[in-house]
Formats: sequence, structure tokens, C-alpha cells
Amino acid sequence: MSTDSFSGWKKSCELRLTCRIIMTKYEGIINASDQTMNVLLTSVGRRGYLVRYFKDALAADGQVWGADNSRYAPAFAYCDHRVIIPEITHPDYLDHVLELCRINKIQIVIPLIDPELDILSAFRSEFERHDILLLLSPAQTIETASDKYQTWQFARQHGIAAPQTFITIADALSHIDSGTVQWPLLVKPRRGSASMNLTYCADKIQLEGAFEACPTPMIQEVVKGAEYGYDLFADARSRPISVYCKRKLAMRAGETDKAVSTNNPELIEFGKTLLEHLNLIGPADVDV
Repeated sequence: MSTDSFSGWKKSCELRLTCRIIMTKYEGIINASDQTMNVLLTSVGRRGYLVRYFKDALAADGQVWGADNSRYAPAFAYCDHRVIIPEITHPDYLDHVLELCRINKIQIVIPLIDPELDILSAFRSEFERHDILLLLSPAQTIETASDKYQTWQFARQHGIAAPQTFITIADALSHIDSGTVQWPLLVKPRRGSASMNLTYCADKIQLEGAFEACPTPMIQEVVKGAEYGYDLFADARSRPISVYCKRKLAMRAGETDKAVSTNNPELIEFGKTLLEHLNLIGPADVDV
């Protein structure tokens, strides 16, 4: 990411975090009588920069706890408190996180990796019973974002243009025969990241081979054009706080390597439209 873009993103991130703290502290989402605010970042890993952002925003009004399953997590160096917890697949994971929050009067839990989202979302009511806010979108929003086929269905439902998407070879070939889509086609997992198991197919033989080799596959038409990314943020009642848009210049392993910020009014309005439809809580990164 370019220096200018990174500086803008950092400023945006800090502003959104400050808004988040104000919204939760003074609108009764958590106990407003608390004089300090303790925040837990789970699976903190190498994300020391996020810890620093939170500490800067909290200042003397709270502390940042970091949790990870490895004692060697580099971000621990920046946390006010650090705790080793089981892996997210461990049956005691949720109990450990909840007990950690309860004992240390942690009011907000912010998961930092995708695999945690479903797990914590299913346990939301238990956290709320102890006046702990999960900065996490509703289960259906998480499912829509996690399953790329459901993402496509969501786009169609709300009139958002999206590449034609199929979950059977027969359906894809039918559209090829009718001329509504053309080769090449793209095979990818419905649930995946970092561009893993992504294959471009120039004909039926390649399509069948890639489809068979891909876990939970789906097929998508290939579209060309500039790629943009959004950093969206909504409060705990799903009200929009900010829309930050960047044009991607280079990708690496499915992630943005270089980008520049853009203030295109049409793109900003589209980001607001996404926020309205997604029922989002907290932050989201969206590629368009």
C-alpha cells in the first residue's frame, strides 16, 4: 500500500475506533457507568499495529488485552495484558474467552480472524448476558460473507451487478451454449481465502478437472476491470459510520499489496448502499 494510502487508512481506522468507543459507552449498549473500557482482541497474532491503534484511541480510559494460542504472538509485545487461550477448534475455547472477559471486566471482544466469527456468533447471547459486547455482525451477515455463492445471491437480491455464478457444471455449460457467458470460466471454493484452489478454465475438460479437485466448488464468469476495496464500518446498531474506498494496484496471495485511496462520489455512495443492506456491525473489508 502506498504511504499516502496507508496514512489515510490509519487515520480512518482511528476515527472509526473512536466513534465505536463513544457509541458503546454512551448509548447503553454496554454498562455506561464503567469508568474504563477494556477491549479483548482474540487471535492477535502479528497484528501489533491494531493493538497500537486501540491503545491510542483508548488512551487512559481503558486497556487492551490480547489473546492467542501461541505465547510467541508478536503482537503480545504491545498489549497491556496478554493471555494464552486454546485454539479456536478446542471444545473449551469459548469457555476460556468468556471466563477471561468476566474475571477481568472486559466489555468488548473483537475477533481478528474469519474462522472465529461463526464460533463466537453462536455464543453471542452468553456474552450479552454478562454485558459483554461482541463487535461482530449477525450470523446471517457472516454466512453471506463467508459463502461466496450466498454473496452472489445477496447481490442479485439487492440489484447489485455481480459475475454470473453457478454451482453445477451443467448450469455453467448451458450458459456457455446460450452465449450468456464465455470462456474462460473460474473455479473457486465457495468458502476460501488467499486465492487458494482458484483455477481458470478454457474449456470443458479443464472445467471438469478443476471442479472435481476443488473443495465445495462453484463456477464464475471472468470479468475484467479496475478492482476496488472498501473498509466499511457500522456501529452496534448497524448504522453507518464510515466508508473508505481504495483502488487496488497490485495483489499478492489474494490480498491487497498496493492501493491508493479514492474519493469517487459514486463509489462512496455504493459503499453506503452495501452498508445499508448488509446489516453490518463493526468493520468489514469488501472487494468490488
